[in-house]
Amino acid sequence: MIKYLLICFAVPLVAFAEKPAEMLFAPHEYDYTKNIVSVEAGSALFFSGFGLTYERSFSKSFSLRGSAGYIVKSDFLDGTENIHSTYPSGAVQGVYVFGNEGWGFEISGGVQYVNVIPLNGQKNVFLPTAGLGIRYKPVTEGIFFRAGIGTSVSIMGLGVGIGYTWRD
Repeated sequence: MIKYLLICFAVPLVAFAEKPAEMLFAPHEYDYTKNIVSVEAGSALFFSGFGLTYERSFSKSFSLRGSAGYIVKSDFLDGTENIHSTYPSGAVQGVYVFGNEGWGFEISGGVQYVNVIPLNGQKNVFLPTAGLGIRYKPVTEGIFFRAGIGTSVSIMGLGVGIGYTWRD
């Protein structure tokens, strides 16, 4: 039993002894990128959207995403493709990522604000949102890419985004 305990303690001590002292006591460096800025666009049946997104990672798996943009309502099914109206929009989402470095799978959920302007006046709407997607996030700074399916109440749409990621 004592031999087993000595082996359990000796292996970590040997591993630490091989590193220079300045590495043992240096501040912890993050081994993942923490910031993403991207341009995103998506479409659902009668709606399209585009916007600017910022995402901040708090761990390798969890981040918060904020976005601001416009939702455009059009009638492309009748052949006229007339744009009827645009609505300012913003969203805040929590994002959980499986496989953060390189290719990964993401699940997101949060709340979206839409400034709807109907014929009779102005109305502010807050809607729950959820999404599933894939992403490519490099280990060091570089080009970021994501594609996914998002939903808000009964509207489901496809979207893509491209941007840049970096460490602090």
